[in-house]
Amino acid sequence: MEICNFGIVLRLVDIQDAEFILKLRNNKVKSKYINSTPNDLSLQVEWLNKYKEREKLKQEYYFIALDEDKERFATYRIYNINSESVEIGSWISAPELKKPINSIKVDFLVKKFVFEILGYTKLKFEVRRENRSVINYHKKYNPKIIKEDELNIYFVLTRINFQQNKDKFERLF
Repeated sequence: MEICNFGIVLRLVDIQDAEFILKLRNNKVKSKYINSTPNDLSLQVEWLNKYKEREKLKQEYYFIALDEDKERFATYRIYNINSESVEIGSWISAPELKKPINSIKVDFLVKKFVFEILGYTKLKFEVRRENRSVINYHKKYNPKIIKEDELNIYFVLTRINFQQNKDKFERLF
C-alpha cells in the first residue's frame, strides 16, 4: 500500500527500514518527546516482524515517508484501531530535513487516510506537554483535549474538524 500526494509517498514499513527507524528514534533531538527505544537492531527487527503480523490483520499501519527525491525522511503509525477510533503516533522526521513542510504533509496525509480511506470519525493522539510547537500545530485542527497528565496532553480530532480545516493545509502544499 502506498499513499502519494503533494510530492510525498507514504509506504508501509519493511524490515529493511529497521536501521533508519532506530536512527530517528535514538537521535538526541528527535527522541526528546517520545518513548525511548533500545538502540539494538535485532530488537527493532523483532518488533517490526511482530508489527507485520498486526499489519496483515489490519490492526496497525506503520508508514515510512519518502520525499520528492525518494529519500526516507519520516515515520508515522496508526495503532489502537477499534470500532470507534484509531490512535496516531511515532511521528518522527529526520533532523536534516530538506523541506520542513514535508513533515506537515506526512501528518496531513495520515489524518486524511484515517478519515477518508479507513472511514473513521475519531482520531486520538497524545503530545508531550513540553513539545509546544507540535501542540500548537495540532491545535490548528481544533481537536478536543480529553485528558492531561504530568507528561502528556491527550487529544481527539473528529472527521468534521479535519474536514473544516483541510483546505487551509492543502493551500500550503
